[in-house]
Amino acid sequence: MKRAGGATNTWVRHFQSPMFERAQDSDLPLWQRVAFLAWAKCRPNGHATFRRGELARFFAQDRANLQRAIREAVTRGWIDPQSCAECLVPNPHEVQGGWGGDAEAPCAVHERKAQLRRERKLRGIA
Repeated sequence: MKRAGGATNTWVRHFQSPMFERAQDSDLPLWQRVAFLAWAKCRPNGHATFRRGELARFFAQDRANLQRAIREAVTRGWIDPQSCAECLVPNPHEVQGGWGGDAEAPCAVHERKAQLRRERKLRGIA
């Protein structure tokens, strides 16, 4: 993989369980814990999906605080902008692989959201 400036970018593998432990560390800022959870739960397709409300319960946060933390992690460049409370996406150029699943499998959360956008567009709803 090449990085900016043309230099070859080497890589190292990390284990997901220590990332999960960091996600649980309440001494860290919430936005950083969100990013660690993205890396801890990332599947081979590059997405870490969660049931509705699962992240808020995991972090013991209300929805608004969680949304702010996700936006801050995105702004700081720790996770991808397509991340949301149901699917955290590590930056694709930084993370590959993950536990369980198929690298070619589409993300059910993002597929559902795309379908909803298409339906709204057809109905003329923004």
